[in-house]
Amino acid sequence: YYRVRAYNAITISGYSSEQNATTLSNVPVAPSGLTITTLQSNRIIIAWTDNSNNETGFKVQRKGATGAYADIGTTGANVTTYTDNDTALTDGTLYYYRVCATNTAGDSAYSNEVNGITPLLIPTGLTATAISSSQISLTWTDNSSSESGYKIEQSPVDDLHFSEIATVGPNITAYSDTGLSEGTKYYYRVRAYNAIVLL
Repeated sequence: YYRVRAYNAITISGYSSEQNATTLSNVPVAPSGLTITTLQSNRIIIAWTDNSNNETGFKVQRKGATGAYADIGTTGANVTTYTDNDTALTDGTLYYYRVCATNTAGDSAYSNEVNGITPLLIPTGLTATAISSSQISLTWTDNSSSESGYKIEQSPVDDLHFSEIATVGPNITAYSDTGLSEGTKYYYRVRAYNAIVLL
């Protein structure tokens, strides 16, 4: 609190009105121990250690495999997790995260950097239809937006011992398996892949 009064060699004035001010906080200490605790195709949860006692909150940044970091969200003070369920998240994609503490004095240094690859979405609705004694037609639903293609596997024995018989390109949802033996049961499964992840 402060007050002021005038004076000269023979007299002193009364005091001014009283005023007060609060000193600024120090910049908070950087968070540490950043980890990814949940990694799904369209949701990533990160967690960190709060090392400061004067933050007003935390700022969360994300970037892809290339490019610069960008702010994606904030939390309140003493919060140590953040859920990224941005609709811009894509399956089968590499993402990096970092976090800093903030208050009125400014931002802390950033935490350690952490990264994770979102899983490719699983193809669904696989059907197998016999076209002839030597051909079976497969169809499925493409749920991924970043696949490089699909790997088709077959087993003539059971639903456990598969081997890859073909690959097809992205957005392809059908395949014909030919040269088969008549009267034989065949098992099939399909999975998506890209350059950085195999489902």
